[in-house]
Amino acid sequence: MEKQIARQFRQKVQAQLEDESERDTLYTSLRQYHESMSLPELITDLRKVVNSPDRMELFEDVRPLIPLKHQVEYDKIVPNRLARKARIVKLVKNGPDSLGFSLRGGVEHGVGIYVAHVVPSSPAEISGLRVGDEVLRINGYTVDQSTHEEIVLLTQSTSYIEMKIRHIGMLPIKRTRTDQLRWEYVDPVPGSPEAPNGTALLVSNLLQLPLS
Repeated sequence: MEKQIARQFRQKVQAQLEDESERDTLYTSLRQYHESMSLPELITDLRKVVNSPDRMELFEDVRPLIPLKHQVEYDKIVPNRLARKARIVKLVKNGPDSLGFSLRGGVEHGVGIYVAHVVPSSPAEISGLRVGDEVLRINGYTVDQSTHEEIVLLTQSTSYIEMKIRHIGMLPIKRTRTDQLRWEYVDPVPGSPEAPNGTALLVSNLLQLPLS
């Protein structure tokens, strides 16, 4: 049974990771984890390979290789299929006050639209909007082919916003238009060296980038 699971896992890895060095990194991380039993170290290493939203399924593929005693904690830390399920958020703007969120991305950058910042205690936070959410639809309109400016105009031109979103937990990063697109996780891995500083510092750094 274990051999079958291992064989199926390698097949899935081969399908998702074309680069041999990345596959080696993944296999090495798993071997080190089974020696140290350090889940934070494993997930920190996995993030180096699962470095874009289209690779999220690798977290699901790794799960059967995690001992039962760690699976609950593993499910809490990594973005799982249930957490990425689409949901609806409704916002109503009263007067001149901001709804308390900002977006980044757009078709001109080769990515969708993502929530880059949510103001604490704002209508956006109260409604359940989270940094790292991908926006799929706004007031019934699909936004994957929209520019950033079009989305800003759309959200500012109405007092009622209904958004279909799903949580990715990552944000697209691009310092200049010519830079290669990369992704960064919004939340640090609990128990890792960067965790004590929390999410706020990381998000603050991301907001300084010109993609949003």
